[in-house]
Amino acid sequence: CRLVGSEMCIRDSFHGDVLPMLPEELSQDTCALSEGADRPALVCRIAVADSGEVGDYEFMEATIRSRAKLSYYAVDRYLTGQHDELMAHATPLEALYQLYRALRAHREENHLVMEERKEFRWVLNDSRQIDHIEPFEKLLSQRLVEECMIATNRCAARFLVENGATGPYVVHAGFRADRLDEAHRFLEMHAPDTAALTPTEVEGYRDILRSLAKADHGLPLRGMVNRLLTRAQLSTEPGPHMGMALHHYSNCTSPLRKYVDFLVHLQIKALLHGETANRVDQPTLDRISERLATARAATLEAERWLAGKYLARLAVEPGHTFSARVSHVNSSGFNVRLEDYGLEGFVDLRQDPEKFSYDKWTASLTSTTRRFQLEQLVELTFAGVDAANQYQAAFELVKGCGIKPPR
Repeated sequence: CRLVGSEMCIRDSFHGDVLPMLPEELSQDTCALSEGADRPALVCRIAVADSGEVGDYEFMEATIRSRAKLSYYAVDRYLTGQHDELMAHATPLEALYQLYRALRAHREENHLVMEERKEFRWVLNDSRQIDHIEPFEKLLSQRLVEECMIATNRCAARFLVENGATGPYVVHAGFRADRLDEAHRFLEMHAPDTAALTPTEVEGYRDILRSLAKADHGLPLRGMVNRLLTRAQLSTEPGPHMGMALHHYSNCTSPLRKYVDFLVHLQIKALLHGETANRVDQPTLDRISERLATARAATLEAERWLAGKYLARLAVEPGHTFSARVSHVNSSGFNVRLEDYGLEGFVDLRQDPEKFSYDKWTASLTSTTRRFQLEQLVELTFAGVDAANQYQAAFELVKGCGIKPPR
């Protein structure tokens, strides 16, 4: 199969508000994939086996002409058999669908795939406040594009490694180096069949995470082990991406929206022109990481502020409670995610009349009469926001919630 990854005009957004990285003249015109117009592109041609294994690949500079502007919704309706308005494009769409199925199946069998969870969409009103929140599922067309992008990103990382480029690579070490002993003890306690595996190797880490994700352990082991894991980092040195169980990974498919992807394009183009790919150094990547962390913190605070105002509006109704699931437990209390809205908050048990004992090995808090554990369903009332902690939503337990069953 041939897979074309072009310099698509994709921009970042905050719940509907577009935040372009580049001037609109570039992102909306010069680099936009306008129907029937020639556009310069960086193309990756990939050979994909029937089994879904990514084989040989080739990067090249080319000119691409988009024959039709297809929306995610239109393609999804066609792929799910709901509409035949795109019948004129049936051949390439059917080929892409079969490609997606092969790539996805291969990743599920040989690597790690992010766990699916229920997603929600915010609908803002004219005052830019949350009008309502509705659940949604990722479209099949979006999954198709995502799988093709992952394959392209893998090839970009391989290309940089094989040519001695200075990155940027996305590296994920898996378990934190300072928590390896604790991780080994955790596995011995809860999944002894995995204790002999090597967590610092891609295959060992993959098999450990797969085993923990099984539903027959009696405990949510996959979620419990998250506290022992590290975050992905940008690096000039190639390394494994444990979270995906890949030996190398990078990002190159959104150069107009993400600066790291843009840097990967510069490196690839340098190699295509016979130059040394040394346009990236670690101090640059460290500064990018700092700015990304600052942007994430600002986005989180803005989202929490909006969510707090929305929750306060809902809580005006007498007796209004929220059903939530425990998403993280520590010695002070636990984080929750609301079942009907996807919003997150914290239940502080430090001021509770009962004294709770925290057990990190079972991710639980236990008192004389009550017990709370990871992924447990709880019933809550909204108690306001913590302005000093980036407007984190605060919740209180409904009376009788978490009562331990009689012996």
